[in-house]
Amino acid sequence: MNVRPWNRDGAYHALVHELEVGWAPVIGPSSLIVWRRANSLFLSRSSQGFDTAVDAELLGAMVGLRGTTRKGTNIVKSLRRLSDFGLASIEGDDVYVAVHADLPSPRLRARTWPSELEEWAAGLPSPVGVRIAPTRRPA
Repeated sequence: MNVRPWNRDGAYHALVHELEVGWAPVIGPSSLIVWRRANSLFLSRSSQGFDTAVDAELLGAMVGLRGTTRKGTNIVKSLRRLSDFGLASIEGDDVYVAVHADLPSPRLRARTWPSELEEWAAGLPSPVGVRIAPTRRPA
């Protein structure tokens, strides 16, 4: 199973603080760490001219989710959770992880955010994203 970058539309790059704070209550800590580590690897590998694909088993080991990529393992659960919330797209043996995203929708925020977080989001400046080398976009 390979993890690849997905340059979908979004106001923020996945490595910015705003997305970490905004998505953590929604996707949980393991998925958040997997999302951020994958994007950190994409960024460093693309700047060095390497293929940006990362083996999911290696990614799992890097974030402390050791094991295989068989169904039900922690790395697979984390990638599926990202997919459940539109932050990844699973296509066969490839998982495309969003490089850019927006804050969670108002509906998700109402269900998962404490009121202090909503006040914080209201005060955010306009986002500025960083793009990495384009890749094919999942259908």
